[in-house]
Amino acid sequence: MNQIRLHTGYFQFIRDMGKTLTQEGWIHPDRNADFNVFIFAIKGQMQVVEEGKEYFQQEGTGFFHC
Repeated sequence: MNQIRLHTGYFQFIRDMGKTLTQEGWIHPDRNADFNVFIFAIKGQMQVVEEGKEYFQQEGTGFFHC
């Protein structure tokens, strides 16, 4: 997995921000986004599947898809 560094000299453009609380077994519907997505796990863990590759996010880790 790659490290992401965000420049702190200016703010990144944020199109949308939200918080999701899910129960075990919840699956997000498939989608094709025309924008970059950053997911950050605040508590617990989360499975992310991108282009057939499976990632497991642990608490305190982020996932960036572009």
